[in-house]
Amino acid sequence: MKIITVILAAALIFLTGRIVRLGLKYFLNRYPRLDILRNILIITEFLVWLIFVFLSADFLFSEKFYYRYLLGGLIFIVLGLLTWFLISDILAGFIFRLKYNLKTGTYITAGNLSGQVKTQHLTSIKLITNDGLIQNIPYTWIINKVITEKKFRGAPDEHILQIQADLSLGRTKAEELIRTALLTSPWSNPKDEPKIRFIEENDKGYIFEITLFLIKMKHMQLIEIALNKVPSLYVVSQKQP
Repeated sequence: MKIITVILAAALIFLTGRIVRLGLKYFLNRYPRLDILRNILIITEFLVWLIFVFLSADFLFSEKFYYRYLLGGLIFIVLGLLTWFLISDILAGFIFRLKYNLKTGTYITAGNLSGQVKTQHLTSIKLITNDGLIQNIPYTWIINKVITEKKFRGAPDEHILQIQADLSLGRTKAEELIRTALLTSPWSNPKDEPKIRFIEENDKGYIFEITLFLIKMKHMQLIEIALNKVPSLYVVSQKQP
């Protein structure tokens, strides 16, 4: 009877995890900048399963004479797996960085994934994909793929926006708000920072001209949508020289 209870509890945890993953996938398709939630879910799932394993062992074997040894063995296995997980990614990252001297902004293709290098960390590398999503890729995954490096992907197109900011912000704060919104956007080009130029002040607000250097026109559209969501900022016009 006890084993059936454990099996049913495991099935419930598994199904709940699947449902949450599907819901998160739909949510991230609409809000890609919250990709950190994917990592939080992975850690949460691991902790839930870890707690479940120890509670199940206690529930099934607490009265057995070998329970103490079983518990010690489980702790040893868990610590060994955690250590191997961390060390394997660190070692893979060390080898990867020796093999590929990638710089921030370099375009690469790895398997069916391609994008621009955003940052490189101890255990993973972050890419900005062609859709503007930020992918955190473990080195243990990417090191087994054939890496095609594109040091030059063609000159980015120059796009010009005119943005109106409310007078209540003040000119300096308005410019800072625009710059922050652009630099934190996952669709901005990290290699070429946007140029912001003050045009005029009228009865409706401050007018700024923004010059962006982007690879894809789609990124310009996504940036425009993001800017229009910032309070007190309005995209007035857009043109491509």
